Amino acid sequence: MTRLVTRYGKLWPRNLHSFQELEHRLGHDVEGIYVLYDGSMPVYVGKGEILSRLVRHRDSNTRSKFWDYFSWFEVPDADLQHEAEALLLKVLPYYLRLLNRQQAHFQNAESIKLKASTPPDFVQKPRFVKIAKRKKKKKL
Repeated sequence: MTRLVTRYGKLWPRNLHSFQELEHRLGHDVEGIYVLYDGSMPVYVGKGEILSRLVRHRDSNTRSKFWDYFSWFEVPDADLQHEAEALLLKVLPYYLRLLNRQQAHFQNAESIKLKASTPPDFVQKPRFVKIAKRKKKKKL
C-alpha cells in the first residue's frame, strides 16, 4: 500500500527557526505539498522540493508579503503530489488561494456533474453559546 503522506508539519510560523528546523529534519531534496497562510487563511498551494520552494516564496517580491505561516506534507510519489495539490486546489474556494495562478487538474479522472441543480434541504443551524460578559470592577 502506498502512503500519500509520510511526514508533515502544520501551521509553522515563517521565521528563521522554522526554516532551520525544516532543513534539519527534511534536508533539501524532500518532495511534497505545502500551503502558505495569511494567519490561518490559506492563500497558496504548491508542490515540489519543500524547503527550496518555501525559501523562494519567502524571498519573492510578490508572494513574500502575503503569508506568515506554512504547512508542509512530504509526498514521495510525484504522481500523488500532483493529485494531492489538485485536490487541495479543488476544495478551497478561489478566494482562499489568492496567489495560485494555475487551475487544479486531475490526471485521468472523470468529472461527473449533477444534471439538475436544486437548492439543498433546509438545515437548522445550531445557535452558538452566548458568552457571559464580565462585570467591570469599579475604580476607587
